[in-house]
Amino acid sequence: MFCYPNQFYVMADTRSFVAALLRAGKTFDEITETRDASFGEKSLSRVQICKIMNLVKDGKEVLNMKRKVQPKRVRTPTFMEAVAAAVCEDGRLTIAELSSAFGVSFDTIHKTLHDDLGLS
Repeated sequence: MFCYPNQFYVMADTRSFVAALLRAGKTFDEITETRDASFGEKSLSRVQICKIMNLVKDGKEVLNMKRKVQPKRVRTPTFMEAVAAAVCEDGRLTIAELSSAFGVSFDTIHKTLHDDLGLS
């Protein structure tokens, strides 16, 4: 096992840590070994390291990698009131009709009716 100066270990972002190791000429196996020793096995997956390797090879900035964004919350109180009003107005509406009317998925309407409004 090889050692690096402490400055590598204190980098705030593990992505920049991996990019620095790549720029230093380390191989994939050396990077994963250092990652495991520094951050533990759960910090970055092998796939994420490969993506960073491709970005560095292409000369792109690693810190601008898109991270998963939380999905927009649809089941708001206003939305639930609108669904409840539509169901009260016409109780024969199907979940499919409601989902197309409100522009949301079948599951969203189903969860709204059953979980939020307590309808069966």
